[in-house]
Amino acid sequence: MIRSMGGRLLLALIALGAVVAWTQSDRLPAVRDWVADRFQQTGLVLSAGEPSEELARRAERKLESLLSDDGGATVRFSGSEVQSYVEYRLAAQLPPGVTDPEVAINDSTLAVRVQVRLEELQETINVDAIRQLLGDSTSLEAEFEPDIASPGIAEVEVLSLRAGAFPIPSLAIPLVLREAGLNTRGGMSRAVTFPVEPTVTEIAVRDGALEVTTEPRGE
Repeated sequence: MIRSMGGRLLLALIALGAVVAWTQSDRLPAVRDWVADRFQQTGLVLSAGEPSEELARRAERKLESLLSDDGGATVRFSGSEVQSYVEYRLAAQLPPGVTDPEVAINDSTLAVRVQVRLEELQETINVDAIRQLLGDSTSLEAEFEPDIASPGIAEVEVLSLRAGAFPIPSLAIPLVLREAGLNTRGGMSRAVTFPVEPTVTEIAVRDGALEVTTEPRGE
C-alpha cells in the first residue's frame, strides 16, 4: 500500500515539476537559482531525535497494545519513536529511488521528507527537464495535520508540499493529490482519507507527540 501510494504521489509531483520545467525551459538556470535563493530558509525543520531499533520496537509494542486493548486507551508516540518506526519498519516499502524518509512532530502537525534520485526513474518517465530544474537528487517535503473524518476513516489535511526548493502552490495541491490517485473529499479538498480501525476515535498531534485514542470495543 505504501509503495503504490508513494509511487503515485511521487509521479504526480514529478509531473507537476515537468510542467514548470517545460514552461520555463528557456531560462531554467535563472529560475533554479532564483528559487533556491528565495526559499532556501523556508524548508521544513525536521528534528525528530536519533532513531534506533529499540525505539522502533517500542512504537510497535504501543501499536499492538492499542489495537488489542478492548477497554479503549490513548497512546502517545514521540517524534523519535515515529521516526524509528518509519526508518526500521516502513522504509523498505518505499518506491525505488525514494530514500531517507524523515518524520518530525511539530506542535500540531507532522512533517515528512524523503530524498528522490531522479536518475532511477529514467525508465518510467522522461526526467531530463526536471533534472535541469531540480538536479539529479532532490527532496520532497510535506506537512500535514491528521484527524478522524468518520468512524473507520482517518484523514490528513495536506498543509504544504515542496519539491526541492520549489513550494507547490496551495491551489495546486488538490490537483497533485488527485493525479496521484489518492482518496480525497473531492473538489479543492487537500484532505487525503484512508481506512483505520473503527475503534480509533482520535488521531492528533499535541505538544510534540502523536496521540491515538481508541474507544472500548462493543460486545
